[in-house]
Amino acid sequence: MTAAPTNLRRSGALQERVAIRPQSDERLVARVRAGDEVAFETLYDRHHRPLLAFCRHMLGDRTEAEDVLQHTFVAAYRTMREDGRDLQLKPWLYAVARNRCLSVLRARRDAVALDDVSVATEGLPAEVQRRADLQELLADLRRLPDDQRAALVLAELGALSHDEIGEVLGVRRAKVKALVFQARENLLHRREARGADCREIREELATLRGGALRRSRLRHHLDECEGCRAFRDEVQRQKAAMAAILPVVPGAGLKGSVLASALGVGGGAAVVGTGAAASGGAFAAAKAVLTKLFVVGAVAGGAATAGYVAVEEVQHPDAPPPAAAG
Repeated sequence: MTAAPTNLRRSGALQERVAIRPQSDERLVARVRAGDEVAFETLYDRHHRPLLAFCRHMLGDRTEAEDVLQHTFVAAYRTMREDGRDLQLKPWLYAVARNRCLSVLRARRDAVALDDVSVATEGLPAEVQRRADLQELLADLRRLPDDQRAALVLAELGALSHDEIGEVLGVRRAKVKALVFQARENLLHRREARGADCREIREELATLRGGALRRSRLRHHLDECEGCRAFRDEVQRQKAAMAAILPVVPGAGLKGSVLASALGVGGGAAVVGTGAAASGGAFAAAKAVLTKLFVVGAVAGGAATAGYVAVEEVQHPDAPPPAAAG
């Protein structure tokens, strides 16, 4: 005798679901606030699939995405029952889910490097598991900055307008468009870098310096190519080793000898002169110049460490004049 009432209740619930299914989010939220659980179930059925897709592609893991989805709808139900303010449900759901995803990502990055996380295909269409290019796209999507990835996934889902995506991300409409463009450009660069010739990449690694080594083509290729990463590490090792062996410590008398030879005799003619007078004059001139240099160096506070100090050439009066030509 109890089967008939049970069937009637089920039939009535089904009819109610069918009846309220076309109603707007605003109307269903009002029904939830009035205690209508079927209205909440209808909202779940309406929004959970694209929301789950967003979470899954933000996190790269279906299990974590389902946890975030559950957290989001629990928070939504509590908010609808306890807060009577106007609620733009759809962007609100995605904003809550995004914030939760970012918290999960931060916790994960504290525990494991991004490159150590494998690309998962669980819960995705079978085609993804068969096609290497789609798996590469998954990996590239995971490496996008969080805001670019969120903007692109939301735009591709088609569930939100640009204005609504801006509400989710907390940015203006123009910024949403910029983020989507940057995401697409980054994906293109990664795809091109993956197909770049390793010889060209290694030639750049061997010859470029400074900021040039941070070119996106290089960085993206290195993300994918273990062999080129090993080559980069070897180049860095070589540079460090070369930096250690290149410096040469000058002998103690080298500077004095060079300065005496270059500045001491006013052009060097006397150095090649003959006789004791010529050599004695050259020595005296060199001595005079070195004395002047040492005095100026002391006044300058140490030219060897503080910089170059210009010294006017001084010619000793005893130095012989240059020999006449011919």
